[in-house]
Amino acid sequence: MEKNPHLPLKNQHLQLLDRQIKFQREWKNLTLSIYVFITLGSIICTSGATLLAALAIHTPAAIMAAIATIFVTTESTFSFREKWKHHLNILAEFESISLDAELDNITKEDITTKIKTVLRKYATEMPIPTTV
Repeated sequence: MEKNPHLPLKNQHLQLLDRQIKFQREWKNLTLSIYVFITLGSIICTSGATLLAALAIHTPAAIMAAIATIFVTTESTFSFREKWKHHLNILAEFESISLDAELDNITKEDITTKIKTVLRKYATEMPIPTTV
């Protein structure tokens, strides 16, 4: 972070918070979008495969079942739902700090401490699947 010597330290903290909030919001929206796409794709493909198999349309049913398997495996491998929840929680924590700062309910030292705590939490609690 490049510091602007003309801004008070608290404003620099607020700029850092704004950047973190923007970053978390973007990733929250991206992971949610991917999760919804994969979930809807899984539902549509499994339902379609079941319907096509019941109608004895075997090849398209098999293709839809394979696509559904890819969707389900992708979600279980990358854990988009868990990552979305993680970004949502981190975003809420940054927004809470920002609100306290804007209302002058927090010192700049406490802002620094809380930002560091949330950034450590972000790094250490990011859902990384251990099984594939």
